[in-house]
Amino acid sequence: AITRPEETAAMRTPLTTIYSASSTLRSKKNALTEEQRDTMLKNIQEDSDWLVRMVENLLSVTRINSDEIKIAKTPVILDELVDSVMTKFLSRYPNQKVIVNIPEDIVVVSVDTLLIEQVLMNLLENAVFHAEGMTCILFRVFTSGQKVHFEIADDGLGIEESKLDHLFSGSFEASSTSADT
Repeated sequence: AITRPEETAAMRTPLTTIYSASSTLRSKKNALTEEQRDTMLKNIQEDSDWLVRMVENLLSVTRINSDEIKIAKTPVILDELVDSVMTKFLSRYPNQKVIVNIPEDIVVVSVDTLLIEQVLMNLLENAVFHAEGMTCILFRVFTSGQKVHFEIADDGLGIEESKLDHLFSGSFEASSTSADT
């Protein structure tokens, strides 16, 4: 797969930050305060985590776009799937309030666990990164016949109605305005 220029630039920025911070830590460690070192290490860790997620997303897109895709569906208990996603999400965003609403019944769903977890993580993280004014995320799962529906909503400002038609076109670019401004 060929990465778009904005994806390459997006990866280059955290790499530059990681390289700069690690170089400074090595060359000037005695001149830095404990707080400065901790801040640099925290930034290195956050940027590394972001890069790992970006690479995972790119690999998944490559896998999905290839002619040889093999989706490995396996039965999984819905509660365990949601618990796994929430454990990973809250380890990255421990202060984020999330209300989880899942069926009380035991539901077994046949999915590619890695792919569905990645999709759900991306949706949750999109709320964190892009939902201006957001304080709470609702993660709702419900069944309808033989289908399982995943719904993620937030209490942020939202997207301008005029942009909704183009949101999933593959060429949508976010702007700094929101629906309420």
